Amino acid sequence: MKRLFLFSLVGIVGLLGAGKANAQLHNMGLQMSMVWPKGNDVAKSGFNSLYGGLFYEYRFTGVDIDKNELRDHFGLEFGLNYTEFIKKGNVDPSIVPAAFTLYATEQSPMPPYSAIGKSYRSGNKGVNFYTAPKFYVTVYPELVELYVMGKVGLQYLNGSNSVGDQLKKDVNATNLFVGAAVGFELKLGTVFVGANFGYDTNGAKKAMEKVSFSHPSATEYFNPQFKPFQNNNPWGNAVLEFKIKALLNSKD
Repeated sequence: MKRLFLFSLVGIVGLLGAGKANAQLHNMGLQMSMVWPKGNDVAKSGFNSLYGGLFYEYRFTGVDIDKNELRDHFGLEFGLNYTEFIKKGNVDPSIVPAAFTLYATEQSPMPPYSAIGKSYRSGNKGVNFYTAPKFYVTVYPELVELYVMGKVGLQYLNGSNSVGDQLKKDVNATNLFVGAAVGFELKLGTVFVGANFGYDTNGAKKAMEKVSFSHPSATEYFNPQFKPFQNNNPWGNAVLEFKIKALLNSKD
């Protein structure tokens, strides 16, 4: 994760320097997102997610600053986010192998005294780096712009998972993701504030599917596995993202 963070940061700084050589527009800012997992009710239940980080935007400009040229509508954004995907709940007793009954279930204290699943927690934290082409449409010159954007990125997560008190497993996973959104920006001098709403396929699905608990009494000849997160994971997210950025230069 440290290596991905370092490479991403170096990439953003490098693109900033390279962009200045071409005398275009450069913006850098902060972003924070509200995230709603998408999937069936079981997949969404107990999930909490968080994005937030830095981004740099390279805004293309035409040859003639006084004319509205096609290039004036395009931008390219690079971002680095801290991410969390945390899911809590109770294990479904029907998926617990017989060898793990003692560790993943307990008897209900109320009639009919059937088995109920013990609580679980899957905490996945990491970083992602993404690239996002953008197309702007001016609504009010020098004040309001709308935009559409696509997104492709790389996510690294480190997951800490537990069921009850005795089943624990740490995993890590890297996955590619894509997304799209529509948004607006309000220009306040050299500062821009705005928001966008869209969908992406980012999430903890790959990391959670790697979780396989070993039996606490496992031996060379007895080593059953319990994989509680193989099904019912979110396929992606609806994302409401808030942004604030500052213009670092103007066209030379």
